[in-house]
Amino acid sequence: MFDAGPDKFFDCPYNDIIKIVKRRLYQLTVIFVGLFIIYGSSRNILELWQQKQRVWRIQKEVKDLEVKEADLKKQLEYYRSDEYVEKIAREKLLLQKEGETVVVLPLGQNVIQNSNLKTQNFEENQQKEQSIWERLMDILQNKFQ
Repeated sequence: MFDAGPDKFFDCPYNDIIKIVKRRLYQLTVIFVGLFIIYGSSRNILELWQQKQRVWRIQKEVKDLEVKEADLKKQLEYYRSDEYVEKIAREKLLLQKEGETVVVLPLGQNVIQNSNLKTQNFEENQQKEQSIWERLMDILQNKFQ
């Protein structure tokens, strides 16, 4: 019935539509694959950046700990020194060298004397301030009278 040769089939109006659909499908596939590649790459870049941040943070912690370790070694060396042992022996155990005399002052009297001095200084300063204000008031009263 319908006898179409090979050339007649390609001249069909639906052929143009099929070409357009194939082209659009190809374009969408390329766009989808491109977006997938960009998404995967951006995730990898983000993970790499986060790992670098962790490495920098850990390196900073290592440097801080090395500094702290050096300080602790110095402190340990000081605590093991004869100077520190002598200091503790003098302060805590009240030991002395030959020819020295240890004098222990009562703590309570020293505190009382210091508080009396502070009270006296406060009262003297207060009197000075009062006398300055009194002088200022006298000057102002004499000026306006």
